[in-house]
Amino acid sequence: MKTLDVHALHDAIDQTLEQLKKQSEEIANLKKSVDGITALDDALKGKGGDAIRAFYEECHTPFLRFYETFIEEYESALKKIKNVLESLEPYHNGYISQAFLDHDLENGLNAADRTTKHLVSKANATIAKVSHIVDLPDLNDNDFHEQNRKALKDINQTIEKLHAFDREQTNALKTAGKRS
Repeated sequence: MKTLDVHALHDAIDQTLEQLKKQSEEIANLKKSVDGITALDDALKGKGGDAIRAFYEECHTPFLRFYETFIEEYESALKKIKNVLESLEPYHNGYISQAFLDHDLENGLNAADRTTKHLVSKANATIAKVSHIVDLPDLNDNDFHEQNRKALKDINQTIEKLHAFDREQTNALKTAGKRS
């Protein structure tokens, strides 16, 4: 069963984006330091100096570039999640609970449908009993049942959208990690 707490997800994404921003700044500073070491041609002479510079150029610099790219792709994926989240549930304090939709709400709608059918049937039977005294039309509950069917359809669509959101955004995060 899936549950979406929009406010909590927004907060978590915002906190993660803030942490990524800090890490990006730290990586930029670290990259400057590594570039400073690799530029020490005069201070690091000979085979030892060449080995130290090569070590930083061949090991540290590619890793720092990789990590920068990873951070950029991860930030991009998180921002896209926020945008897609807006289309799924635009209300910032929104909350979607599949358990509630699948069980409580659906059972409530089905119970309301049964109760309405029963009450309308009883009312129409009573109307029929007095039809020789008063001319009353039968009660028609077709609009109610149509709205009930629409509500059940909306429940299923919401659950499908919730699952699609979860699946697609999970894949987007996995892909961001693999591309780097």
